[in-house]
Amino acid sequence: MSGDYSRDTFEELRRYAALRMQQGRVLLDADFNEMVDILKTRIEKLSLDALGNPGYSLQVSPGAFEVSLVPGPQPDLALSPGRVYVDGKMAEIFDDETVTYTGQPFYPEPPDLPVGDAAVYLELWEEELTWVEAPLLDPALGGVDTTTRLRTNFRLHVEGVQAAECGLDVGPPPSAGRLTTRAVAVPAPDDPCILPPGTGYRATENRFYRVEVHEAGPLGTARFKWSRDNGSIVSPVRLMADNGGQTELTVDRIGRDPVLRFSPGDWVTVTDDHREWMDEPGEMARVASIDEAAGTILLESAIPQAGTRAFGANSDELEARHTRIQKWDQTGATNTLDPEGLILTGPGPIPIDDVGVGIEIEFSVDPAGGNFRRGDYWTFWARTATAEILELTDAPPDGIERHYVQLAAASDLGGPNPVVSNCRPVEDTSGEGCCTVIVHPGDSIQAAIDALPPQGGCVCIKAGQHTVPDTITIARANVHMHGESPGAILRGAAPLLRIDAGSAAVRIDTLDFVGRAPIQQLVGIVEVQGAQDVTIADCRIEGFTDIGGGVGILATFATRLTLLENQIARTNFGIVVQDYSPRPIIRGNTLSFGAAQAADTADVGIWVGDVIEPAMIDGNTVSGAHLGIVVSRNPFGAPVSIARGTSVTDNLILTGADSGQGDQAALGIDMAAEYGIVRGNVVLVAASNGVGIRVTGSGCLVNGNILSAPRALELPAFGIQLGYDGETGSAVADIRVSDNQLDGRMHGIVTLRAVSPSITGNTLLAVEGVPVFGILALDTPQATISDNRIEGSFVALGGNAGRETRIAGNDVSRAGAGVLLFNDLRPTVSDNRLTGCTALGAVAALTLGRTEFSGNRVANAGVEAPRAVALGAFGIFGEWHVQGNEVLDTGVAPDGSNPPNEAWGIWGDLILQARVEGNLVTYADPFSRDVTREDRALLMRGLLEVRFVFGAGERLVFGYPVQILGNNFSGNGAGALVQLLDLPLADQINARFERVFFSDNYCLHVAGDGSDNRATVDLVGRGCTVTGNQVKATNRGFFSFNFNGMRGPFADNVTSGGTLGYAPFAPAPDGQNNFILV
Repeated sequence: MSGDYSRDTFEELRRYAALRMQQGRVLLDADFNEMVDILKTRIEKLSLDALGNPGYSLQVSPGAFEVSLVPGPQPDLALSPGRVYVDGKMAEIFDDETVTYTGQPFYPEPPDLPVGDAAVYLELWEEELTWVEAPLLDPALGGVDTTTRLRTNFRLHVEGVQAAECGLDVGPPPSAGRLTTRAVAVPAPDDPCILPPGTGYRATENRFYRVEVHEAGPLGTARFKWSRDNGSIVSPVRLMADNGGQTELTVDRIGRDPVLRFSPGDWVTVTDDHREWMDEPGEMARVASIDEAAGTILLESAIPQAGTRAFGANSDELEARHTRIQKWDQTGATNTLDPEGLILTGPGPIPIDDVGVGIEIEFSVDPAGGNFRRGDYWTFWARTATAEILELTDAPPDGIERHYVQLAAASDLGGPNPVVSNCRPVEDTSGEGCCTVIVHPGDSIQAAIDALPPQGGCVCIKAGQHTVPDTITIARANVHMHGESPGAILRGAAPLLRIDAGSAAVRIDTLDFVGRAPIQQLVGIVEVQGAQDVTIADCRIEGFTDIGGGVGILATFATRLTLLENQIARTNFGIVVQDYSPRPIIRGNTLSFGAAQAADTADVGIWVGDVIEPAMIDGNTVSGAHLGIVVSRNPFGAPVSIARGTSVTDNLILTGADSGQGDQAALGIDMAAEYGIVRGNVVLVAASNGVGIRVTGSGCLVNGNILSAPRALELPAFGIQLGYDGETGSAVADIRVSDNQLDGRMHGIVTLRAVSPSITGNTLLAVEGVPVFGILALDTPQATISDNRIEGSFVALGGNAGRETRIAGNDVSRAGAGVLLFNDLRPTVSDNRLTGCTALGAVAALTLGRTEFSGNRVANAGVEAPRAVALGAFGIFGEWHVQGNEVLDTGVAPDGSNPPNEAWGIWGDLILQARVEGNLVTYADPFSRDVTREDRALLMRGLLEVRFVFGAGERLVFGYPVQILGNNFSGNGAGALVQLLDLPLADQINARFERVFFSDNYCLHVAGDGSDNRATVDLVGRGCTVTGNQVKATNRGFFSFNFNGMRGPFADNVTSGGTLGYAPFAPAPDGQNNFILV
């Protein structure tokens, strides 16, 4: 938007250096704004002079806006935090921000990444923000707006370019639009007695005109709009509603006074942040009417037009996008408007405003044939006292001024070998440059450091081998020690370099350290002890070839340590940071130890011990370490960490191949800190029983990681482990695991003594035939396992000793068991899709309280089991609620083959009470199964019925019911289709349901030969209610019901056969309202 200004007075050619205020004088908005523009221009020129164009601070943020690949099913590009200056204007990504191509702050919907070669470039522009787009209103002023703001926005573009390389011209050309303004004589009056007015501006008010291009295009095609007050009449839109072909807007403000306001007949633009940032025009419409009391504006037409971007769907989205309405003065009597209220940019003079005002404008382009850009605008003032306006002559637009810089060239995007080459400038290290002291091979480096002046300086190490007889010590501030070029090698006994307490602002870069360190001891080749603001970058650090050991970089009590793009090899530990070292940054380092030779395999790649503030571990590569990245006090013991909020992101880890058990197992990432973030990492577990990611800190987020294990492993690895399986340590809580991808010979996700974990949206692709689980919750209360996709696991979803486990919305295919739950309290299994589970679909055993199976779809379950079970339960000490499930083709393979096994659609044994309602149990071809098999659509047995006898004719019966209501059962079974069982346990004790409700069910029984004691529905219990069912057998000789001597209402059923074992009761007639359908 645009602010309410009187005029713009800044002109760079006047060379003004400052603004000076005088006493007793009025301070105008134009004066203050000119002062800001003077300083802003000075700062931009200073950045150009100091940093060049583009400008990077290679010392402060050497990795700023570096482009890197983000691997995954949907590849992405990421930008590193820092600052870049383009044409003097600064764009910044803060340290806690994550900016990717698909997740940009000012590019809501970027196009898909191109396939192949591409140029990667950045676009910068300044956006003017008023109180409508930014929180600028002070409540103390009662809602009066004061100043506006300018914000620098940026967008990352990726444009397909064949054989892309650095140095390309990127971005569209600047606007070719030009504008000329003039004050002209108004037409002479028809009355000869009236003197004609003079030439010039003849309106009665001072104005600040704005001419803005609404729709881009060439001269004569582009369309524009104009305003007398810089387009500053604007209001937020809070609600947007359709009103019979018109749109009604609820706004905050109709106007400030009778003039500066919205009125019927006004032309307005409705737009929002998304349209502005996507470089799309707003919607032009005309105001039909206004209800000031309700704060509503009714437009003559409906918006948005078809084919344009939708606005927010509700008030929250409208507010979040800063949806706004802006007034334009298209109603001048001299304007010729099209149906959208816009004016063409014709080449001839175009009068604007009303007749008699005396202003005309003229558009042109330079170069010829060029285009206007959407958002081009020009401003000019008009003054009544002098009848003057600011006359422009073929002036380029005042804005929007867009700036472009190429960041990288990419090749083979979307292919198997994508590569991104950054186009950042490289720091010139040729010659002796800024060196305060130069050290040649044979010179003393320690003497050079000691010779620096008190204010510090730069020690340049010449290329060649430098033997270090004693540890080099830095114990002072502002020291920069670097290699003149690659090949400056420091060699000797570790530690080679120690940056000691009292040091600050020390930088070490472009050096090779080759140190002899004792094996399995925490002796650093480079050590930082008690120093502040130390940066070690672009160094190569390794142990001696024959006896590699020690630590590459060891930091203790180091404040704000930064380790960037170092290479470390042949040590027992790569990087170790411990002993209360706050906020270390470990980024872009490569630690290579080899995965095959035990002598080359390190214990730990990166170890962050007791640091008191969050560490940032980002973009590193660790290969061949037994433990890749560890955030814990003890890498080989019970995990614990005080580094709350540490992030481990975008790292590439290949573990060593040595197997181990428990605390000695190989680990890719070990996060013991609370509220840690483990995101975007790629982990390959190369060791049997190894673990890809272990999280033992409460409140952690594990998101977007890719984990894999080779198919050749002797024993499967583990993908993600939540909680600790050792004897010590407490339960962890509220860990979120989402959108990770796991594949290969590995178990998926396991939780151990974790409380309320959320495991959602993950993809697990196991090697078929390998006995691995997909997701397993052990001793984990209130686990939520939802919306995951699992293929090929032996047990896809499992749990034991949980409480209120919720397994919902998962998609399981080609697994052994789909869902297997033991020893749970009130579990829920709902809305899952289980396809082709060869052992069983979903089974719960030994659960307490209400166990719910609802909304699941189970197909082709149990084809490799002796007895196929789609939905099952055993030992339910509460109610088993089975509702709304679909069970299809149990015991039938996906290819239609029928193994010689029995198939039970819904099976339950020793169930305290049950409610089976609204389920569908059926077959695509009910006649495909052998009718001599003892298949069942439903087979259940209750847990307990006890009879207490007190004397002759006096007894009390204790038991629980089963309700079988509104189901659709289709299938076969030699003895029955639906069957309830009982088991006498003692003289007065049975394992069965006491009361049986069987109502409103449909049963289609593909039956074999009939007999005297077999029925489609075989019920057992003490009493029953059987009503409203339809029961049909394909063999008429088959009985429909067998009551086994039960008594109770039996009415309103439609059957194909007779009834067995029904015990009538008085006074109701036997078999009321039943009939045989023949």
